[in-house]
Amino acid sequence: MISVYCCMKPLLLTLLIMLCNRLSLLGENPVVPNTNVLGESILAPLVVFQEGVVIERRVYPEEIAIVMKSGRVNEIRAQYPADVSFESLQTEMDKKYGQWRLKMAEKVPLRVWRVLPQKFVVQLALNDDRKVILSYVEMTKK
Repeated sequence: MISVYCCMKPLLLTLLIMLCNRLSLLGENPVVPNTNVLGESILAPLVVFQEGVVIERRVYPEEIAIVMKSGRVNEIRAQYPADVSFESLQTEMDKKYGQWRLKMAEKVPLRVWRVLPQKFVVQLALNDDRKVILSYVEMTKK
């Protein structure tokens, strides 16, 4: 389990993630961020990754961005190493949120799950470097 405290500098979080990647031996079992931090106060400790069953060859994101809005976590964005496939993360998201996946063209590398009971949206996409980006965004009232 990796905890991020608001007093930690981004560099320390980046170094921690790089260390986890070195220990993970890079495989096709991507570790996804914990959605329970959405809406949490920046004053509370944030558990960004929460592991259940230990599985060999786990892959952690190489970069994490936590977006704050009004003193609370509004978005978590994770970028994975190039050897993590879009399909492996899509499978992982479908296991958890398959019933909330929006119908889209399968040829486009973009998937969206709108998880209404927990009030967040999951987006899976490729960036310009063809790395997979997984985002969790809290649904807020207008």
